[in-house]
Amino acid sequence: MVRALSNPSVSRADLVALEQTNYEIRNFVGRFYDGQTGWLLRTNVPSELKAAINRLIQIDALRGKKLQEALNLWSKNTELTAQQQLVADTLQALINGYEAESASGGLDFEEVTRFNALLQQGIEAVKQSSTLVADVGIA
Repeated sequence: MVRALSNPSVSRADLVALEQTNYEIRNFVGRFYDGQTGWLLRTNVPSELKAAINRLIQIDALRGKKLQEALNLWSKNTELTAQQQLVADTLQALINGYEAESASGGLDFEEVTRFNALLQQGIEAVKQSSTLVADVGIA
């Protein structure tokens, strides 16, 4: 967009059309997506876990965003499946434990490495539970 504004060969009409299209896309996507938090509106991720993931994103943006993207794949059901609930509870406990340990004096390199490995396993578990839900036609 910035390049288009600085390019003298782009007409004013093209810029207006680009801006209108950008507005329409944001309006459409906004019906399904919270642009401030990054969560899909239709996901059934518990609000406590969403809050924990949002805090995690502040600590570790890469893994936190990957986890959020994977959780956004969980379809909107009236309740979580047993596997999804187990994954959600485990992630919540993992993040809460990490925050508590960090607040009580910090973690050493080995503990941070272990947390990162567990978090990566959590991301994979979320992806697997999403696939399983889709495979059985619940999604």
